[in-house]
Amino acid sequence: MSQPSDWPLSKGAVRLVVPEHLVNELAEHPVSAELYPTALGFYPHAMQHAMRRLKHDDYLMIYVVEGEGRLMTTNGQQVLVPGNVFIIPPGHAHEYAANTSKPWSIFWVHFRGHHAVDYFKHLSSSEDNIALNSLVDLGLQNEFRALVDAAYSAFVLADFVYCANRLKQLLSYMELRLRRHQERPGEIPLERLNTYMREHLHSTLTLDQLAAFCHLSKFYFARRYKSLTGVSPLQHFTQMKVEQACLLLENSVLSVSEVAFELGYEDALYFSRVFRKHKGLSPGQYREHKLPASKQGVDA
Repeated sequence: MSQPSDWPLSKGAVRLVVPEHLVNELAEHPVSAELYPTALGFYPHAMQHAMRRLKHDDYLMIYVVEGEGRLMTTNGQQVLVPGNVFIIPPGHAHEYAANTSKPWSIFWVHFRGHHAVDYFKHLSSSEDNIALNSLVDLGLQNEFRALVDAAYSAFVLADFVYCANRLKQLLSYMELRLRRHQERPGEIPLERLNTYMREHLHSTLTLDQLAAFCHLSKFYFARRYKSLTGVSPLQHFTQMKVEQACLLLENSVLSVSEVAFELGYEDALYFSRVFRKHKGLSPGQYREHKLPASKQGVDA
């Protein structure tokens, strides 16, 4: 196992090395064998922190929270700033160090497992090391902090199995945020678009408006959206309206006509036809089916 640095811990710093016998058990346990941490920690304002390895036999991930540092590999040198993540796979010599005037604060974790390479490839197409920039993300910091906190109180195998699954969650979350953060030209920003749709459930959106929000042509947008989601953008928007209608029918005393108005439908009969097409029931029937008898009687 690649050993972490012996940097003198400062106030608030954490360095945890999983005992060797537990590492062996994690490697055999069916719930943790695919991916598990071997060492991890948090170094705040890590003055004079530096490490050089010619031999490396696990995966190393470092996330820069504050300050600056540098990474040197066979690919050259790179300056690292807040938001940078780098992962170095086994077998790659490397060297890294905190900036002397602006020392970095970093979360770090060494990990292994039968599927560690798959998680690595999920985050990068590189065969060497990766540096993923501009991922300043509070949620990612919280995921790292939760992993370190879990390991800090870990004592027996079951505790470390839990840590292994926190690590899986962290890497999955990282991939999600990177994919959404690094939108390519011509790609649809699904997360922002869905938020935009939800903010306009009370109104009517056209295909032209949705395409304009994404800065794409109407025809390309419609074709690409369906290839990504399996439905057309307007079908998805209607589904959102119907699901919101279900919430209003279940949790409010609004009449069907009022629910229709809340969702931008001026014609309650048309709204009812749309609702029945998606749910197989009229809005009134849906409310009767979902609510207990004591809460029924709302004017449909």
